Amino acid sequence: MTKKINPNLTAEQKLILFEEGTERAGSSELNHEKREGSFHCANCDEKLFLKIVKLSFQQRRKTIRNSLKQINLSDNLREDIIFDKRPEQLSVNEFIDLTNLVSHDLNN
Repeated sequence: MTKKINPNLTAEQKLILFEEGTERAGSSELNHEKREGSFHCANCDEKLFLKIVKLSFQQRRKTIRNSLKQINLSDNLREDIIFDKRPEQLSVNEFIDLTNLVSHDLNN
C-alpha cells in the first residue's frame, strides 16, 4: 500500500507515523495511564476512519470487503489484499492505511 502523507503533519508526526520514531512497544511510562482521552488520526480523514472502523465491526465474522459494501468503492480497490481480512486482524495503522486507500478511491 502506498502511504499518502498529509502535508500539514509536523516533522515529529512524520517521524512517529512513518519512520517508527517511537519507543519499543510496552516500554513507555504511559502504558498504564488511565486518563480519559480520544484517538486522533493525524494522517487520515478522521470521520471516514471512524465510519470504516464502525462498519467493519458491526457484523461478526465478516471480511472487510463485505463489511464495507455500503461504501461505493471501485472494483479495483476491492481487490486489495486488505479486503480479505477480518477487522480483528487489522492493527490501528492498517485501519489508517485502509482509510487512506478508501479516501483516495472516493476522491478519484
